[in-house]
Amino acid sequence: MTATLSVLAGGAMRAPLNAIAARYREVAGVAVAYHFGTTPELIALALSDQRFDLGVVPQDVLKNADALATFATDTITDVAYVGLGIAVPKGAPKPDIGTADALKKTLLAAKSIAAIPESAAGYQAARVYATLGISDAINAKTVVKRAPLEIVAALAAREAELGIFFSNILMSPDVDLLDGFPSELQELVAFRSGLCARTEQTELADAFLRFLADNEARAIIASHGMAPANGSSAINEAL
Repeated sequence: MTATLSVLAGGAMRAPLNAIAARYREVAGVAVAYHFGTTPELIALALSDQRFDLGVVPQDVLKNADALATFATDTITDVAYVGLGIAVPKGAPKPDIGTADALKKTLLAAKSIAAIPESAAGYQAARVYATLGISDAINAKTVVKRAPLEIVAALAAREAELGIFFSNILMSPDVDLLDGFPSELQELVAFRSGLCARTEQTELADAFLRFLADNEARAIIASHGMAPANGSSAINEAL
């Protein structure tokens, strides 16, 4: 019978993690069952009675003290980094976002913006809006979605003029990702891995964490538009 690891994971990492899981099953004979979600959903799952063996989650999950307590903190390491991106429907005019002022004008001019406010990307976007002084205006025209690919779908169907989320998700052939998100407003978000403190499959879970940090997994992460981490400990930042 094939061993299976249960993994909590950020939705923005669905594509690279699925590819990594397929490869891991080939080389190690261990299946990986992911439970993808937004930051609030992952916190709720970590605190529920549902069993999990490890997590690959946005840094905001581990900023929740109760959720952090469900992990073996000495095993927490960075896996990948990604920043915000803005996309438009395929073939639509590409507005300027190359400076803070240009981004502000583009956001205010849009009639609708697809986003997931209650997510790691949403929290980061909210900080950008606050810095630009346009939070209320943007909140009033946000088209709330539940999952990352729903943002792409909304743009493809022209249900929204702009979509804002992590840039790797918006690197879709169905939409056009805008160039030049202002560096002074960009904030890379870390996705972090760690063992569940109550896993009964410590050795299997630890082996998968090591695989996440090796060159093959790093190459897969990079091929999906994220920056692979070097496997360094993230415990101080997580706490």
